[in-house]
Formats: sequence, structure tokens, C-alpha cells
Amino acid sequence: MTQHCLEEGMDLITKEAMNEWEIQTTIQIHQSWEEKVNLGEELAQSDVESSQSAQGIINQIVASETSDLLIKRKEGNMHSDFFFPNEEIKP
Repeated sequence: MTQHCLEEGMDLITKEAMNEWEIQTTIQIHQSWEEKVNLGEELAQSDVESSQSAQGIINQIVASETSDLLIKRKEGNMHSDFFFPNEEIKP
């Protein structure tokens, strides 16, 4: 009878240990997924910020070039070869 009680006790301990192991494994998997999701969100935000920064630089260049063209046009310093560099200019 004592042997039988010991075996039942060991089975119970084994079942509890397996249950604890499953719980800890589930927690670790969940935390790992949370970290991956957070990292993905951070990378996505970084991409958005980089894209916005690049777009801002492009807008500044376009605005600067447009401003330069308008100034040259106003000063009369623009020639047709500026727009059509491969065509011959006829007097």
C-alpha cells in the first residue's frame, strides 16, 4: 500500500511539474511575440519618420530649384537652351 501511495504522489508531482513547465513555456512564447510586435512597430515608425524626412528634403530641393528658376526668369537670364538643351538656338 505504501508503494502505491508513493507512485501516486510521484505521478501528481510529475503532472504538476509538467503543468508548470507548460505555463512557463507559454509565458515565454507570449513575451517573445510581444517583443517582436514592439520591434516591428518601432521599425515601422522609423520607416515613416525616414520617409517623411526624405520627402521634406525633396520638397526643399524642389522649392529651391523653383525659386531659382523664377528669379532667373524675372531677371531675364533664362534662355531657351535651358529647357531644350539639344536644340539649336536660332537668332
